[in-house]
Amino acid sequence: MSEQQFIFEKFDVYQKSIDFTNGMYNLTKKYPKSEQFGLISQLRRASMSISFNLAEGFCNHYKNEKLHYYRIAKGSVHECIPGLKLSELQKFIDNKERKKMYDECFELSRMISGLIKSVENRD
Repeated sequence: MSEQQFIFEKFDVYQKSIDFTNGMYNLTKKYPKSEQFGLISQLRRASMSISFNLAEGFCNHYKNEKLHYYRIAKGSVHECIPGLKLSELQKFIDNKERKKMYDECFELSRMISGLIKSVENRD
């Protein structure tokens, strides 16, 4: 018997957000301990916020509230960008690692924008 799933778990954007958060956790494992309450915490919380807000938005029946959560999710994607750049400048990660995560942010932002537009265009 297969595991049951909530409907939102079947959406590509949700799956991608989970993969992104997992990648962020793996990336920040190598940061210095002195960043535990700085960049590590901020990047992990911002990345988690993406999937959390997508899930809450998917489960909401009211258009304005759904859009509210999707917009927060998109903002959380954008919040990761300066953290990744600072991580590179501080030499916690290299350019290749930052670019990989940056590209994932770009794709997530694009996907969430599409989700927002699809909700905005509903009657």
